[in-house]
Amino acid sequence: MKHFIWAILWALIVLLLTCLPMESTVEKVPKFEGMDKLVHTGFFFVFSILLCRGFLSNLGANSIQISIFFKVLLISLVFALFTEFLQYTCFTYRSGDWWDVFADSVGTGMGLFAYLVLVGIKPKRMVVEQ
Repeated sequence: MKHFIWAILWALIVLLLTCLPMESTVEKVPKFEGMDKLVHTGFFFVFSILLCRGFLSNLGANSIQISIFFKVLLISLVFALFTEFLQYTCFTYRSGDWWDVFADSVGTGMGLFAYLVLVGIKPKRMVVEQ
């Protein structure tokens, strides 16, 4: 569990920020059309990278594996659906949006791709008999 502490902390921050009323955000932050989707993408970009790092540390691996890739994808998608479900059902000042789930998925994909590029998939060494 200690390997996932940063991912868990980030998830709590994301959950808090996605459930706060929009009016409670700082007024000095510049706003433009699509900013909400950009924020969602960024949240899940960081979340997926932290999850990948946690899984790799937990396994003691030095390269990402396909199983880790799919676990991170599944966890991120479930978390995205959960946050939007909470906004839709529990918080009357927020609304659940399928486009937010799409932006979350894009952020997750970007994070996984970035992790693949930075860490890479290293092929297993083949033993050649002489």
